[in-house]
Amino acid sequence: MPRRLVLGILLLAGLAAPRPAAGAPCELQGSPHRARIRVPVPGHAPLELELTGAPLVARFAAGPRAQVETLGALRIAGTALELPLALAQPVDAAGGAVHLSTEVEVVQARPHRSGLRLVVELAPRTTIGAVLSPVVVACDAVKLRAEAGPTGHTAAPANYPSWLARGRSLALRQRADGPPRLHLRASEPRSLHLDEVARRGSRIRVRAEWDDGSAVEGWADRAALVPAPRHGIGYGAWAGSGRGICGRTSGHVRKAILIAGARLHAAPGRGAWAEAREDVELDVEGTSIDGWVRVVSVPGVAEVDACGQLDHAWVARTDLTFPTP
Repeated sequence: MPRRLVLGILLLAGLAAPRPAAGAPCELQGSPHRARIRVPVPGHAPLELELTGAPLVARFAAGPRAQVETLGALRIAGTALELPLALAQPVDAAGGAVHLSTEVEVVQARPHRSGLRLVVELAPRTTIGAVLSPVVVACDAVKLRAEAGPTGHTAAPANYPSWLARGRSLALRQRADGPPRLHLRASEPRSLHLDEVARRGSRIRVRAEWDDGSAVEGWADRAALVPAPRHGIGYGAWAGSGRGICGRTSGHVRKAILIAGARLHAAPGRGAWAEAREDVELDVEGTSIDGWVRVVSVPGVAEVDACGQLDHAWVARTDLTFPTP
């Protein structure tokens, strides 16, 4: 795993778009390939759920995380823990010093104080783990990502004259004679590839590009740079993570229909955490306990660390119908 870099982008208020009314929420709708949410449960510990391809709305209004509500047949509401986001359109920020393509990964987002904008942390597609943060973008410039992002890249940048930061921090200016506006911080010195674009006295205009087309450009002091070695700085690919395979059922499983208006509970008779807007097909165990039936799985919904199933999902036997064999 390559070391992670953090690129801090300090944006001037004067570069921002006109501010809408404070407190206006930013809402994103879609069916992300995978989302992780924490659902509050009355009288029970919160549940962490993984949603796969479920239609939902994410509302960025207050607090550091979005509030999520599913829009399908089963209503579930909670706080986003992981939400796959992407740029819906290319974005230029910091007076044109930062260009972001639609291939950049939005690592996380939080509401901006003026509303209808988001403060985002972004990861350009690269082999050296760069992250840009914070960048303010319009709400309509962000979307829920419906497909999984790329897992790794091995291409190295072209071999042309370049520089490395001398220390762990590098100040960049938008103009050669202006004050620093961008600050680059790295996990270790001399770990980011910078290409020379222009030179003016003791200032060198450098540019960093990533595989997805994103780029950062600015003026740096010559004293803060060292020439990059001719043999390059080394590149590696991101490694994917595996998932365990297991089963949680304790008996015969059968198809059932949860009727509209019924609820899923964390335990028999208590801790309701989801409600059916309409009839929902699900898998349940074939036996009941005191009139309650354990739900094994619901399409697109699973508990984290439950091997793609549900560990805390019970419904009243009277809320179920069973298809004719």
